[in-house]
Amino acid sequence: MDLALNYSEENKELAICSKNALEYCSKINSLYLPNIQLSGTEKLSTLPFLKERYDANRIQFYLCQNRTCLAPTDDFEEIMDNLA
Repeated sequence: MDLALNYSEENKELAICSKNALEYCSKINSLYLPNIQLSGTEKLSTLPFLKERYDANRIQFYLCQNRTCLAPTDDFEEIMDNLA
């Protein structure tokens, strides 16, 4: 089943860029969301998925699916609704 999820069109990627990224990652990881690939950073990152997305003055959530990303948001509840 895990292998089938890897090839599913329902997979989503979420990047959390904030000084509090680990806090938000912990909240999301406490839920069962098998089709989410979660990444986060609390500082500037050179990783391709996180590169040039960090802003020290605000939180940004980047939700992507099939290599297409929604506009970044700072609303955690909105992201949680989109993950469901």
